[in-house]
Amino acid sequence: MTRSSGPHERPERLRLADDFWLIAHHDRSGRPRLNPLALGLGLAGALLGELATTGHLTIHDRHVHVTDDTPPADATSHGILEQIATKSRAHPVPVWLKFLAGSATETVTTRLVRAGLVQREQQRRRLGRINVVHRPTDRNQACWRSVRLRHALAGRYGGTPWDDMFLAGLADATGLLPKVLGDDHPAGRAYVARWLPRSDPPALYELAIAVETLVGDAVLGART
Repeated sequence: MTRSSGPHERPERLRLADDFWLIAHHDRSGRPRLNPLALGLGLAGALLGELATTGHLTIHDRHVHVTDDTPPADATSHGILEQIATKSRAHPVPVWLKFLAGSATETVTTRLVRAGLVQREQQRRRLGRINVVHRPTDRNQACWRSVRLRHALAGRYGGTPWDDMFLAGLADATGLLPKVLGDDHPAGRAYVARWLPRSDPPALYELAIAVETLVGDAVLGART
């Protein structure tokens, strides 16, 4: 479990989908900063990205392939890998993204709750309705996720790590990047566009592009 952080202590790194969840939610209220579809697709991309960075899967000819069926240490990643490995043939990246997106928010939220990083709260609203939110247990830690991403894209770490570049790519693909970078959004987007295609592993770039395409298709579909 990631330990709590003091006011002058940087939180430890989290898994990609956990990081994206915290970036995509308000650090105080826990409310999402994205619409449900974009959030689900971003988290689905991050979940597949976790398996790509551990060498469990790769993308070839726009299809997802298992390269190592050794069970990952994380139960969530293990479950996703099993689903992919049991298929008799490889499926295109968009198929897996859309499949995982339906439950990705619940899946990652549950993992964060179990890790003690967010807590479930019920808020009573008008007409007796109950609204459920998941609020970060450590606001400093939650806020640091976006701060770290801004610092990484500004080159303050002597070069942006590929996992941060991938998170930035997902943020751009889902429309979240302006909320993370503010007025620096155009420069940050140009930086990501330049370097993300060189990502290691290359599957990270493929995933980010596929998420962007699906989100864009959804937006166009809603307008027609």
